[in-house]
Amino acid sequence: MKVSFYLDENITEDHFPESEILIGKSIQNKINNTVFELPFLPTKGMKVDLCLFTEVLGFNTDQKRFLELDSPLFVVYDLYIKPDGIEICLVLVE
Repeated sequence: MKVSFYLDENITEDHFPESEILIGKSIQNKINNTVFELPFLPTKGMKVDLCLFTEVLGFNTDQKRFLELDSPLFVVYDLYIKPDGIEICLVLVE
């Protein structure tokens, strides 16, 4: 099934310290609208470890290191049906 992740544009300013906003934005830009295949349909509340999607989303070394060190946990907040697949909206769990 074709899916894409979506992170709200305000997530980096709302949840990351000022020193990490640039790396957060670069991760967000890679996440939003990158279409890939999942073998199942996710459901609301599922936890997402973005480190596991490094290859699929094309994170560089700095982005991967940031995700590994800070270990931000994301959860599926909502699903939107689109003509080209399912958009999975993620929120950061604090």
